[in-house]
Amino acid sequence: FWLKHLFPDSSSSPGSHNIFLPNSHFILPHTFWYITFCLDKHAKMEDHGAETKTWFQDHKRPSPDAPLCFGYDPDTHEYYTDWYTTPEGHYGYDSLEDLDHLYRLVVQSWRLECPLVLLARQAPRYPLFFDIDLTGKPGVSIDEMDELTCRFPDGVLMRSIAASVLELYPQFNNGLEVCVFTSSGFSTREKAPKSSFHLVFPQIIVNRARKCFQEDLDSCENREDPRHLMILYHVVCNLTVGSSYEGSPLAELRETLLRASGAHVAAEENGQTFLSCDWNEMIDDRPVWHEPDPLSASGLRLPYTDKPREGRPLLPAARFRYSNPESEGDEDWPPRYQIDRLADLDPVEWVRQGDISRPLEQVALTSWNKEALHPQAQQELRCPVCKGTE
Repeated sequence: FWLKHLFPDSSSSPGSHNIFLPNSHFILPHTFWYITFCLDKHAKMEDHGAETKTWFQDHKRPSPDAPLCFGYDPDTHEYYTDWYTTPEGHYGYDSLEDLDHLYRLVVQSWRLECPLVLLARQAPRYPLFFDIDLTGKPGVSIDEMDELTCRFPDGVLMRSIAASVLELYPQFNNGLEVCVFTSSGFSTREKAPKSSFHLVFPQIIVNRARKCFQEDLDSCENREDPRHLMILYHVVCNLTVGSSYEGSPLAELRETLLRASGAHVAAEENGQTFLSCDWNEMIDDRPVWHEPDPLSASGLRLPYTDKPREGRPLLPAARFRYSNPESEGDEDWPPRYQIDRLADLDPVEWVRQGDISRPLEQVALTSWNKEALHPQAQQELRCPVCKGTE
């Protein structure tokens, strides 16, 4: 098996490929090194696999509201299954030490080139995040799309998001931190290049928006203010207004996004057509809505994990701090910032930063300036199930 990896063009007949070539002094040592490497990796994988399977076996939870799950596989219409999964599909933990143990397993699986598939479901409170996706047309490079979205901290989209957040949280004008994760690559599901980023703001704690059950419309929690959803709509409203001014940086960005994505239809609802590069399609609100239905689990996958059959693990990109906006005038929006790159984190800490299921019930919601909220952002706050029925 391992020799076939080294000599893929060799005949299947024994002895038909002579590895004792004139440069065998080079080939043979590398052959033995490769076999030794594979044997060592195989041994590590066996030990790691047993430890991983034991963790999931020991942490099964019957509740569909459990903090971790494998997610519903749209291809099979069942929970995702793999070598480490169990039929229940939902998991929890008894202590933060248990959770840190899982983080280490997640990182090690990625290092062994077999990343797990695992979804973190929204805790009642968690750090503010945005899930940003742009699907491109054939022929557009991933690098080009990433440059249009979140690859560079001083890009128009990143500065617009930072400015929108700081309108609601002005206490962080002297230092708003963001952790950037990316899983950009070729999407096998959509058969197209895809720019994909998660932005996590660890200083800002928000509460979730939770859909109600169709059978019990009185269970809807969204008559309270689901702060995360309000902030997301505030960002989308600002992007929409900013791109409506001809010649503005956002208008030019939107035109470029139209060309890169091919402006294909991403969704149709109530007679409206939404393009893949529309702001409300790029900044996805589906991970923000907590799904009580166990077969419709939503959330964010953990860093260093993958989606089923995608081959695009979510990896840390960088950490940045935005501070000291240079201008707050409408004509200069979004403003320029002093942007500092922060030190990278230990892999386990990266997972911790990107885990929205981590319990924060004892942590207060971050105070905000609700008066600065875009007026239309509050009008959009309707549960998709009950439509805001009183």
